[in-house]
Amino acid sequence: MKKLLFLFVVAAISMGSMSVYAQSGGIKVGMNFANMAIEPSSLDEETRKLLFSPRFGFIFEMPVYEGVFFQTGINTSAKGFKWEGTRMLETGYSNGHPTYTEYESVEYNLIWYVDLPIQFGYKFDLGAVKPFVMTGPVFNYGVYTTNLYKANGEYDNDHLTIGTADTDDYLPFDFNWNIEGGVQWSRLQFTLFYSHGFSNVLNIPDGATGDYADASMKNRVFGFNIAVLFGNQGNDSRRR
Repeated sequence: MKKLLFLFVVAAISMGSMSVYAQSGGIKVGMNFANMAIEPSSLDEETRKLLFSPRFGFIFEMPVYEGVFFQTGINTSAKGFKWEGTRMLETGYSNGHPTYTEYESVEYNLIWYVDLPIQFGYKFDLGAVKPFVMTGPVFNYGVYTTNLYKANGEYDNDHLTIGTADTDDYLPFDFNWNIEGGVQWSRLQFTLFYSHGFSNVLNIPDGATGDYADASMKNRVFGFNIAVLFGNQGNDSRRR
């Protein structure tokens, strides 16, 4: 919780600094197409599929100099992956004991994050339309996780946890590097992005041995965003 508070404090400082230059903030919505790089590969690449999830956030943008700008904010979205498998479900009783039937299942490994991007970019002023690119680190904090599944036409989930205790499944912090590009038209921004995770989010307990001791799960996400900006959209006054 202290680390999550740290994210919000850093974001607040960044946002506050922008008020000095009377710059713009906005709302950003989009879609994640998430997967994970898993070692050793316990799931066949042909079985593992992209996890689709919405994303929502608030952004703050400040011009720096001659087309260079800085953008940050707070976003929230799910990451993880999806795969097809089988489940043994309890379907009745026989001789006082439960009986089980195997069903095909669709599994959703979900980790919900709050993230803080710190990005610098460049806008090309072509008049009404301004293409731009930006890149920078993204600091993510996991706040919820579960393994959702659908089998025999019904949804259920396996309880998972985030933390640093040996009993937790995933670590809360995830460091990514983001590359994003698109166009701005008036107050609207349309972008595509790719976010490359460098952190092993799998929590490996001390003393683990064998393949599990070297296992890793790293987030890989691409997607799109649409942002609506508010505030001053004029040129940087320092350019005049």
